[in-house]
Amino acid sequence: MKNNKIEKHNDKWLIIFCYTILMIVLGTILFRIFGFLNQSDKRNNVKDETPKTTHVFQYPSEQRKELSEFVAKYKNKFSILSVQSFEFAKNIFYYNKDGYLDVVPKKMYVEDIVDEKFYIENIKENELDIVKFLEGKQEEFDQESKSVLEEFQNGDAKSKVNLLSTERGKAHLIYRYNGNPGYKYWLNDDYLVLKIYYNPEVDSDINSLATSLDGLIKQVKSPGNILSLDLVDVNKENAVVLEDIHYSGDIKAVAYPVRVTEKYGMFERKEEQRQVNLSNNPEHIVDLMDYFGKSERDKFKKYVIPEKEN
Repeated sequence: MKNNKIEKHNDKWLIIFCYTILMIVLGTILFRIFGFLNQSDKRNNVKDETPKTTHVFQYPSEQRKELSEFVAKYKNKFSILSVQSFEFAKNIFYYNKDGYLDVVPKKMYVEDIVDEKFYIENIKENELDIVKFLEGKQEEFDQESKSVLEEFQNGDAKSKVNLLSTERGKAHLIYRYNGNPGYKYWLNDDYLVLKIYYNPEVDSDINSLATSLDGLIKQVKSPGNILSLDLVDVNKENAVVLEDIHYSGDIKAVAYPVRVTEKYGMFERKEEQRQVNLSNNPEHIVDLMDYFGKSERDKFKKYVIPEKEN
């Protein structure tokens, strides 16, 4: 009797166990069936939606091409347009009346902005609005240029050096002439990075440098090839840099060319760097500029650059 009770008890638990396993299996099957049906519905819904297109601003994108073409088209018309636009190709850069780089507001030609890397431009359709904006800024800039030039011409040696140590002075007296006067379309060309090392605590340095700057201002209007100008105080410069240019107390003008292109940006050619002593002859600053635009470089080296600086 006892054995019969045990067997019945075991049969009961076996039935419960089998029933549980069956429920788990059925549940799993039903879960997968409903999951499959749900995924099918989602796929069907996606087919009905209009695909979304993401515009990525990257080189060589149409956005960059449009921006570069716009700057190349109007650079010779608006002296405030900066060739820096070719290098970064994310903004249309221009010089404001204070001499600092500013950007044409993106809202004038950007139709949609997702974040700083994803946006949709349409420069061609908004070209007239951008041109009108630049015309207003150019008028302000030209008025200020007259004042800056008068300030330079009437100033003493120290005032001239101080003025061309500011972005305001450089933009109005130097950078505004970058371009190709007489040409309708901007041309790829070589521009110069020019640095002049001097000691502002030495009066003779100030006087000689001011004379060099007089010549530079007269010369720069024609070739318009100074990409950047820096008047460097040797008392604040790194000793390694001074050693590299062989600074020994005289004023040193150092320059190297940068090829500025519409499509590919800028290419520095520091291996072609040259320098000249301005303490001996302040007018050699013009010769240094001419060197990078002439084929007679051997003649320049012989008569202008001392053998030890060659």
